[in-house]
Amino acid sequence: MTTLPVITTRLRHGATPLAAAAALALAATSASAQDISQQWDGSPYIGLELARPSFSDDGFTTFSGLGTLSGMFGSGRTRFLVELPFARGSTEGEFGTSSSLIGSPYVGIARISETEGNGASLSFGVRIPVPESFEFGDDDFAVAIGAVGDPDRMEAFYTETITASGAVRFDRTVNESVLLRAQVDADGLFFLDTSGDTFEALLGWGGLVRWDGQRAFASGQVTGRVLLTEDEGDRVFHHLAGRAGWTFGSAQPFIGVRVPIQGFTKDTVDWTLLLGIQVRLGG
Repeated sequence: MTTLPVITTRLRHGATPLAAAAALALAATSASAQDISQQWDGSPYIGLELARPSFSDDGFTTFSGLGTLSGMFGSGRTRFLVELPFARGSTEGEFGTSSSLIGSPYVGIARISETEGNGASLSFGVRIPVPESFEFGDDDFAVAIGAVGDPDRMEAFYTETITASGAVRFDRTVNESVLLRAQVDADGLFFLDTSGDTFEALLGWGGLVRWDGQRAFASGQVTGRVLLTEDEGDRVFHHLAGRAGWTFGSAQPFIGVRVPIQGFTKDTVDWTLLLGIQVRLGG
């Protein structure tokens, strides 16, 4: 299994982007299906978030990006969570190439607090492994774009990998319009390809503040991860993210940005543009 120092060195050099993407596709790095911004309570919804990383090396084209279809269903204290990731990567120049990927879908269950918006909630889920045939193209650029473009769902873009994830979060509502959230999550990655490492363990943490008005909303968050099963390289990374949007009936479109502040993505990605929408399915 390729280590993080090798990945970052290759990804920083535009002359070898193919090697960088291939290395990153094989990396076991920290990630979580338990996105801190994902809502577990309220009315059921479906959502779409698109992300476009801005790379320090501009050898990637405008059409390099990723996205996640997500949903929360159920009522009462038990909720069901689903995600389907996808990515596309391409490079410019004489040897330009491209690839696409349908990532590993996530299915999970959450048990929310008795009082929505206050107290502790738990979740557990797994990512269903997809075969390498779910990559379309001559290289692994789509895997690389997905991994560095959405570090909190990085494992979603690895093929032939089972991920088991659990999280506990604590919510506190302030003045009926401001939500404070803290979360701790743990992940186990089981690699079906036995030619390298077969297991990695990860620990994550984060905090979020969200404001909801009658016609608009905004949120800010910080997330961190540590790779527990390695003792070399960039084992820890942190990211800041912010989103702002509008409410039109049951639809909430938004725009946001994610910025790396520590770890291997800091030297690779300057910032990531976020665009999305969430549509409530009930009152």
